[in-house]
Amino acid sequence: GHFYMLKVGTDEMKCYIGNSGGHSGCSSGIFTPNGTNMLVGYEDGGIRFWDLKSTACVWHMDGYHGGHSQTVTGLCLASEEGLFFSYSADGSFNYASYATGGKQLWSAKPPQDSPTTDVEEAAIESLAPSPSHPALLALGRVSGRLEVWDTGVKRIRNWTTGGGGGAMVKVVWSRSHPVCLAANQAGRVVCYDALSGNVVRTFSGHQAGILDLALSPDESFFVTASEDATVKLFHMT
Repeated sequence: GHFYMLKVGTDEMKCYIGNSGGHSGCSSGIFTPNGTNMLVGYEDGGIRFWDLKSTACVWHMDGYHGGHSQTVTGLCLASEEGLFFSYSADGSFNYASYATGGKQLWSAKPPQDSPTTDVEEAAIESLAPSPSHPALLALGRVSGRLEVWDTGVKRIRNWTTGGGGGAMVKVVWSRSHPVCLAANQAGRVVCYDALSGNVVRTFSGHQAGILDLALSPDESFFVTASEDATVKLFHMT
C-alpha cells in the first residue's frame, strides 16, 4: 500500500506508507488542483487523502464507510471545487467531498436493467464528467456498456453497447459539446451524443484492444494506443 513521489531532476524521494489500518495495494490516484494533496484508491476498496508535504494521511475511508466493496479502479475530480468521483470493480461509483473529510454526497450501484448480473462484467473501467455540461458524466463498464448519467437527478440518462463488444476502457469528453469518445477492448472507438443517446460514428482499425485514447486540443483528431503494438491517429470529420 505504499506509494512514492520523486522530484524530477533530483534524488529527492518521499514514501507514503499506506498499509496501516488494513489498506492493501494502491490501485489508483489523482492530485488535487492545488498540487498539495493526493487522493489514493486501494485494492480493498478504501480511499485515503494525503498531505504530500508532510506525508501524513489527512483522512481515510474503508469499504464499509464511504468506500467500495472491491478495488477502486479510478478517481477523478468533479467540476465543483473540493468534490470527486471514485469508481470500482464492484460496479458502483461514489460522489464525495475531499474538502470535508471524504463526506459522501451520493452513491450509485449497477443499474437493474444491466445486460448482465455478473459482478465482474459490471465493473467500471473509466468514468469522466462532462466539461461543457457539468450535470453529465459518462462511464464505461467491462460488459462493454457505455452509460451517461445525469447527476442532477441521480440516474442514467441513456446508454449504448454499440461499440462491438469488449470492455469500455477509456472515456473522453469534448470540451465544448455534450459528445464523448469511448474506446473498447474490441479495438473500436465510439463517438456518442450524450443528449440524444445516439452513436454518431464508430471508428475502427486496430487488430486488438485499445489501451488509451487522447483527444487533440482543437478536437480535430484523436490518438489511440493498442495491444496490437500500434498507435493510430483518427480525424473526427
